[in-house]
Amino acid sequence: MQNSHKKTRAKLYLLFFIFIFPLAGSSLLYHFRDSFHFKTTNLGNLVNPPIDVKAIWDTTAQRKWRIVYITANTCDEQCKLITHQLHQIQIALGKDHERVEILQPKNDVAKLKNLFDQQGVKEFVVAEKIYLVDPNGSLFMYYPSSTNAMHILKDIKKVLKASQIG
Repeated sequence: MQNSHKKTRAKLYLLFFIFIFPLAGSSLLYHFRDSFHFKTTNLGNLVNPPIDVKAIWDTTAQRKWRIVYITANTCDEQCKLITHQLHQIQIALGKDHERVEILQPKNDVAKLKNLFDQQGVKEFVVAEKIYLVDPNGSLFMYYPSSTNAMHILKDIKKVLKASQIG
């Protein structure tokens, strides 16, 4: 008789471990996520929290992912090379190339800097960066203009694969 109580108790502990432990563990990870430092696979710099840039680049009409390259001044040879590489990234996306738009806006440095200041992002150099903007208008990642184009391609492929929007 006592043996059956031990088996019943063991089954109860096993059920607790199988169902309750993962729930408690995931809840702890969610609520204390800033305390844990997990390795990420992205090659760009994440912007946390993402910055709403709909006021500058309205994304609601086209619902596309955007790669935005902002330069400080006129487009020199380096700028032309980066622009060419960004268009090559779009071509390399294959069937997903229509989901991505390349932007190289003129005179948006001041607008973007002002928007960053309004949203509490201080001391952020706006120019000479490549930004990724989602179809909802959130700037979520950036790269220095000296970044290897393959890094941008790898990140945008991951984002497009995981995303159902755009």
